[in-house]
Amino acid sequence: MKALTDHNRRWPIPAFLFLLLALPAMACSSSGNETQSSLSVETCRRPGFERNLRCGKLTVPEDPATPDGRTIDLNIVVLPARDQRQRQDAVLYLVGGPGLAATDSLPSFQQNLHRLQATRDIILVDQRGTGASNALHCGMAPSEFLGALLVAQFDTSTLTNCLEDLDADPTRYTSTEIVSDLEGVRSALGYEQFNLLGVSYGSRIALEYLRRYPQQVRTAALRGVSSPAGNLLSDIGTASEEAIARLFRRCSTNPSCASRYPDLEQTLRRLLSRLERKPPALLFPDFDLLPLGVTVSRELFAGAVRLALYSDYSAREIPNLIHEADRGEWASLRAQLAGYVGYGLPAGLSFGSYLSITCSEDLPFFGPEGATSPAEPLFFRSSIINNLQAACRVWPHQPAPSAFKQPVVSDVPALLMSGSEDPATSARSAETIGSHLSDSRHLVTPGLAHFPFWTDCFDRNVALLVESGSTSALDDSCVADYTPAEFFYRN
Repeated sequence: MKALTDHNRRWPIPAFLFLLLALPAMACSSSGNETQSSLSVETCRRPGFERNLRCGKLTVPEDPATPDGRTIDLNIVVLPARDQRQRQDAVLYLVGGPGLAATDSLPSFQQNLHRLQATRDIILVDQRGTGASNALHCGMAPSEFLGALLVAQFDTSTLTNCLEDLDADPTRYTSTEIVSDLEGVRSALGYEQFNLLGVSYGSRIALEYLRRYPQQVRTAALRGVSSPAGNLLSDIGTASEEAIARLFRRCSTNPSCASRYPDLEQTLRRLLSRLERKPPALLFPDFDLLPLGVTVSRELFAGAVRLALYSDYSAREIPNLIHEADRGEWASLRAQLAGYVGYGLPAGLSFGSYLSITCSEDLPFFGPEGATSPAEPLFFRSSIINNLQAACRVWPHQPAPSAFKQPVVSDVPALLMSGSEDPATSARSAETIGSHLSDSRHLVTPGLAHFPFWTDCFDRNVALLVESGSTSALDDSCVADYTPAEFFYRN
């Protein structure tokens, strides 16, 4: 990878990219021929880990309703508890996305959840359709990938070719089958119960597992909370409009920001209107191995702003990003796009998995009544929904059953943690989800966005919940310890 300039390095890469910059998923050899529902686990090593890990493959039916049909292998990594005492429960870590692989986040466990691993095994499973679990990966050119990432625009010929190459039935790669897989993992590994740890989309999986297998759940800790009953499209549409409105207010009440970037919202709306009329075609000739050609449409630039809201460290760049673009300068946008396509994200994100889930669980249930965004939203306009509908007309899917969209009701001890500035999974939405969880505590961290997931407060409270098995042990004082990033000013 060609080194970026100092200017480009100043743009903070969103935290979700670091999950995908991880070392490739661990290859684990198996002993003998694997058969349906077989488990093969062996000791393995990973650079940076002091102790051996356990790596394995669990063979499961692709269609749980057809056990004699095609099978797939689930990639599993177990981080053993440091105290090595045998316990009948373990922590199941459920990654976000949808479309990310849990084992790609292994490096983050060196600095996060350290307290938790002291007493509990931590289980990571690449959800079917991701990582080394029969990934539904569709190769895309960089500009095509950016269109899918930022504006949900998929090339239908790419999707058609991808479907022809896949050894999979995409209709069987939804949250319903993922939850069945996870119960199979628990049983095969011999744990009586899981302590569920779900982040972002992983919290949707955790809640669905809690609904279907309540006796197998000891505790649940959810960060950036999303529910099966919710809707990815309307939730993000509303939360992102609210988040950018709060950023505009913060800038207007910050003397330095207000002085450098007056009337920021009006500037953005004027810029977007200009881009809609005449989008510039840009070429980044020095971009590693490409060069990268991009048409900066109104929706693409708005998508770049929306994605920057996911982290307070990238959100701090938004005023300058808008200001530069309004003057016809694109260095900040180039740096942001470099972070998306130049560091392994296209290879790590399974868009096939994303489409199998979104086309089944969200788009069929999306309607104007589900969105509360302004009449002229900055982000999720009808064109975005039209793009996704076009992709879902190509990608095989079946609408999720109506029972899947009902609220999850439980009395299992549950921790819900939100950021006040989250543009995807809002604290208000988490409150609604928590109202159906009778033994839950919801902690909101001021200034925190969707990322980072692993704050010290979250780490501490997950450990308290798992160790005690009770929400009464949780510490709500530590949410005040988080220090959000200040606005960044470039001369």
